[in-house]
Order: sequence, then structure tokens, then C-alpha cells
Amino acid sequence: KKYPDKDFAFVMGGDMLSTFDLWYRYEELIKMIDFIAFKRVDTNIEIFKSKAEYLINKGMKLKIKDELITNTASSAIRKDFSSAKKFLPKKIFEFLIERGIYSE
Repeated sequence: KKYPDKDFAFVMGGDMLSTFDLWYRYEELIKMIDFIAFKRVDTNIEIFKSKAEYLINKGMKLKIKDELITNTASSAIRKDFSSAKKFLPKKIFEFLIERGIYSE
């Protein structure tokens, strides 16, 4: 409501995608926002594809990215954001710093 002219997406790794249907009221969430999923380097591709297909059939608007992401958890990055520089793409890291979302 605050940004009616903007489109937002929920970004997640393959580990989160594989358990997404266990979330409380996930079926409501998939009606509210689009999703982007990245495969992690240790993602089981068959499980990832199966879960993606299942959730798309449930109504999830899901875009799957081909780029692989590290196994570093977002909670670890939040705890020590300065270490995120070696895990995040440079543009994303700079965006988070410039917008004051995180600080080094």
C-alpha cells in the first residue's frame, strides 16, 4: 500500500522453497506476491523442481533463476554483514549499504 506503483517479489533459496508449503497460511501468501527462487550450490535439483512444480500448481507465481547461490544463511549475513561482501554480488551489497538497509 505504501508503494502502489512498485512491484515486489519474495526472494528465497532452494532450501526455503523445499519447505515453503509447511509455512503457516502459505496459500494466502502465494496470492499476495510473486516469488523468485535461486538454487543453492547443494540443492537437490529433483526435489527443487518437484516442489516448484507443486507450488506453481497451487497458484504461486514463481520465477526460477539459474544462478547458484552459496549455502550461507541470511541469518548469518545479518549477524555479520561485513562478511556478506564475499558472498553477495557487488551490486546487491552496494545497494544494501547505500539504502541503509545494512551497514558494514
